Parts: sequence; C-alpha cells; structure tokens
Amino acid sequence: MKWVPMVEKANRRAVKVLGVRGFYMLFTILTVLLLSGAYSKWGGP
Repeated sequence: MKWVPMVEKANRRAVKVLGVRGFYMLFTILTVLLLSGAYSKWGGP
C-alpha cells in the first residue's frame, strides 16, 4: 500500500485547486464513466 500517501497528496492538491464541490463532481463523473465502461464490457447488450 505504498501508493496510498501519493493518492492522498494528489487528492489534497485537487481539492485545493478545484474546491471540494469540484472534486466531488470530478469523482462522481469518473465513477459513472468507470461503471458504464464496466457495464458495457461485461453486462451490456
């Protein structure tokens, strides 16, 4: 789990730049993209 501090640092920088709302929006968009990608890959028509 060596990469966790790096992720934490990047997250903190993103929050500082975007603000908390922008960060959560970005996170939500990323999650939706990942989920839709996984769905179309495995469970999609």
